[in-house]
Amino acid sequence: MAFRIAMKEVRGGKKTEEELVYQQKEKKIINSSMFKCHFCGRHFNEESGKRHEPFCQQKAKDMMHKQKRK
Repeated sequence: MAFRIAMKEVRGGKKTEEELVYQQKEKKIINSSMFKCHFCGRHFNEESGKRHEPFCQQKAKDMMHKQKRK
């Protein structure tokens, strides 16, 4: 459902009532209990977020170095 909503937003399409309700529920869940990665902006539960963040930080550094080489 989230993928369909994202694709509609990119294309500029209108969302259905069901998609709007789903999006509102997801925002409430994310705001209340999820860990947000400082590097990619994705949301994880607390345990997964602590494992993900060092990995994502290293990936962000690698991407910066690749861009500087070009």
